[in-house]
Amino acid sequence: MIAFALAKGRAHVGEMLFHPSNMFHMLAVVAALGSWALVRKRALSAFALEFFDIASTLSVCSCFALMSLRHPPLMRADLVVLLATSFILVGRAAILPSTAARTALVGAACFAPAIVVTHLMFRDVSPELYDFPPRPTP
Repeated sequence: MIAFALAKGRAHVGEMLFHPSNMFHMLAVVAALGSWALVRKRALSAFALEFFDIASTLSVCSCFALMSLRHPPLMRADLVVLLATSFILVGRAAILPSTAARTALVGAACFAPAIVVTHLMFRDVSPELYDFPPRPTP
């Protein structure tokens, strides 16, 4: 953000901060930190911890998916969403004890928003834009 302010001037920092994509990113951070703060100092039941696990992971991954909606399809922000979602799920799998079935279900639920948002991004895009190399015209 400091580099952006130096390059573009202070007037553009507010524009960058309040861009819809960045707002969803900030919402994802708030969701993660809020979940951490809620479970940090309280003794919760196993059911409550499982609920917070699913709710926080799904909300963060959903926010990441929604971030990509405001970018043009040719930027391929959907690939960034897949990478971010993968990182969240790998981190979750590394630090949170869970059965394989539960991990798979949480993973499938967390990738669902990315699939829906990717469909919404590309539903009106012409397939010819993605012809590499372009087909020769007869």
